[in-house]
Amino acid sequence: MSTKTKIFNKISVNEISLVDIPANQEAEMVLFKRFDIVSKNNPVTKDEDILKMELNEKIEALEKAANEKAEALEKAQAQVEALEKANKEALEKASSVETLEKKLVELEKANKIAAIEKRVATELPNVIAKSDKLVELVYEVEKAVSDESKAAFTELLKSANEAFATLVKPVGIAKAVTDDSKGQIEDIAKSLRDADASLTVEQSIAKAALSNPELFAQVVGEKQ
Repeated sequence: MSTKTKIFNKISVNEISLVDIPANQEAEMVLFKRFDIVSKNNPVTKDEDILKMELNEKIEALEKAANEKAEALEKAQAQVEALEKANKEALEKASSVETLEKKLVELEKANKIAAIEKRVATELPNVIAKSDKLVELVYEVEKAVSDESKAAFTELLKSANEAFATLVKPVGIAKAVTDDSKGQIEDIAKSLRDADASLTVEQSIAKAALSNPELFAQVVGEKQ
C-alpha cells in the first residue's frame, strides 16, 4: 500500500491528547523529542553528517509508523472480506434451503392434484370431464377447509355429477323432464361451445348449470 510522507520543519501544536483510537486515523502525526548529539557544553553548529543522521532517524520512524498503519488497514480489510464471505455463504445456504422447501411444496401439491384427478375421473365423470379447473378447485377447497367441510363438498359434487348425468344421456335414456328448462340449459351450453371450441358437451352443460343455478334447480327438480 502506497503512503505519502510529509516532513514539517516547523509546527505549532495547541494540544496533545493521548487516545487509544484516534477519530481521524488519516491525520496521524509522529512527533519527535529534540535530540542533540552535540555536547551542551559546546553549542556549535551541527555538521552535515549529524544532521543527516538525525533526519534519517526521523524518516525511519515515519516509515515505520506508515507501515504499521498500512498493516492495520490490511488486517481490517481482511476481516471485512472474511465477514462478507461468511455472509455470502450464509445467504447461499438459506437460498438453497428455501429452494428445496419450495420444491417439496410443489411436489406435494403435484401428488395431491394427481390423486384428485384420479378421484374426479372415477367419482365425478359427468361434472366437468377432464377439467384442470375442476381439479384445481377441489385442491384449493380441500386445502382450505376442515375434514367435515371436505366431506360436504364431496357430497355436493357427487349430487351435481348425478344431475349432470341426466343432462348428457342420449335421448330416450334420461328421465322425463320438461323441454323448457332442459332446453334452455342446452341452448346456453351450445352458445358456450360456440364461443369456446375447446369445451366438450359435458363441460359446456356444467358451465351453463353453474352460471344459471335457478334454472338448473328446475331441471334437477323435474328430474326427481
